[in-house]
Formats: sequence, C-alpha cells, structure tokens
Amino acid sequence: MSVKIYAHRGASLRYPENTLEAISEAIRLGADGVELDVQRTADGQLVVIHDEELTRLTGSPGFVKDLTLAELRTKNVGHYRGENGSVPTLEEVLDLFRHNDLEINLELKNSLYPLPELEDDILRQVAEFGLESRVIYSSFNHLSVKQFVEKGVGDRTGILFSEWLYRPWEYAKTLGAAALHPSYNVLQYPDLVRVCRENGIAIRT
Repeated sequence: MSVKIYAHRGASLRYPENTLEAISEAIRLGADGVELDVQRTADGQLVVIHDEELTRLTGSPGFVKDLTLAELRTKNVGHYRGENGSVPTLEEVLDLFRHNDLEINLELKNSLYPLPELEDDILRQVAEFGLESRVIYSSFNHLSVKQFVEKGVGDRTGILFSEWLYRPWEYAKTLGAAALHPSYNVLQYPDLVRVCRENGIAIRT
C-alpha cells in the first residue's frame, strides 16, 4: 500500500500555519504534498488561511470574509505562537509549486458561510499556473465537493468528515468523489481502508 506524507497547513510545527514560510519549509523537507486552506476576502481575493474567524490565530476578532486583503494583511496570523506571520494569497502560494512536483490539497473553508463561485475562482487560478493535475480539492461542505465533480474534476476531489458515516465509500460514489478525507478517529471504523480501496475510493486521513 502506497503512503504519502502531506504537510498539514505547511510545516506548521516550525512556522505559523499556512504562511509562505511554512509552505516553503514543507517543500524543503521533501513532503509528498501540502494541505492548505482557501477562503475569499471581502474584495474578492483568494487567500490561504484556515480559520474563518480570526481570534485564535491573531488574538483579535473578525471574519476573513468581512475584511479586504489589505485589512487582513495588517493581522499577525503568527500571534497564536508568539511569532510573526502574514496571510498569503493563493497566487503567491501556487507560485511556490511551479518548480517542483509536490501535490497540493486545497481545502475550501466555506462551511460556516457560503462563498458563491469559490470553486470557479480556485479552478481558474490553478489553471493559470498549470497545476491542474497536481491539485486535490476537499471540503467539509459536500455541496462544494459535488460542484467540483460537476465541473469535471471529480477524480481530484475528497470528502472531509469527522463523523462515523454509514458505508462512507458508497456515499463518496453517490457524490462522484474520488476519495474520503476522514478525521483520524474515523480510521477505527472496521476495515474502512480495505473496503474503500476495494471500492476504488482513496483514503487521505
């Protein structure tokens, strides 16, 4: 069985998560791929940041969706670990992958609030950098996953979930998704990995 190592939010034990420094370090360390989170600002810019609400990361309240890119970049997203960190745009992040062969898992952070056409915006930027074959799209918003399937990239999609779904491999097939992205606790589901593989569904925990 082939196992790949993805750097979660970049090398997030060494640098503030989802920053250019964390992503660059993951590349340097030789990860097989990098998992990142994408949202959209009030002025329509795609940015790489995990939390929709900023208190944990920055120490001050506010929502990414309500701030412009300029306003967001006044926030220190390394505050949570006593360091400095700036929010990168998705374009800045994708540029880091031009000259390597790492895979990229883009998680859409659109579960608390809908971000209409976020899927189209992301697909457009990924295409501009020629990275279509190396990007995986995932979300806890399964309507968003289904949109990617309908846009012809179902083979690059993963369903994020933390609950014990009934026969989740069949659910993935119903949506047309290629993979399940379960929380680690769900791996206790009897024979989950084996049954998913037998059904042609990849597992990325």
